[in-house]
Amino acid sequence: MAVSPGIPVCRSCATSKAAPSTPSTSGRPHRPVEQPPLDNALLSPDGGTLATAERSGSGYRFQLRDTRDGHLLRTLPSPPLPASLDPAEPAVELDTQDTMSLMAFSPDSRAFTYSVSAPGREASPSGLSSGT
Repeated sequence: MAVSPGIPVCRSCATSKAAPSTPSTSGRPHRPVEQPPLDNALLSPDGGTLATAERSGSGYRFQLRDTRDGHLLRTLPSPPLPASLDPAEPAVELDTQDTMSLMAFSPDSRAFTYSVSAPGREASPSGLSSGT
């Protein structure tokens, strides 16, 4: 195995079908950590905050990150899954595959609201302002 100068991939890994490795400070290659794909991402109007939504089990994980360094600012409480608009319909648990995340920043980037939506169901928005 050899590392090519200026190319952050090990030569032996670059030709294999496995995910490429990158050199570590110990001299041994390490594999990148696999992250689940994001369901949604939104940049605040001032560009300072990145909001992300990721499906997590039977709900969603909403997070806010500082765009300057990727630092996690806050993990938000998961909002309830949407309820049926038809009062005659019994309450059934939704599969997150039937839902979608909703996120919005205020124009001045000081407030953020988020929720989970599904066809024929009513969402329960959750909010956050810079004062909280």
